Amino acid sequence: MTRAVRRVAADNPGDPRFDTRPSPDPAGEAA
Repeated sequence: MTRAVRRVAADNPGDPRFDTRPSPDPAGEAA
């Protein structure tokens, strides 16, 4: 993961695209 992506993820904690925590819904990653 690039620093740019980390920065965007920090600015968008609610965005599932940048959610680094294990997701209870794996379909969210595939979508």
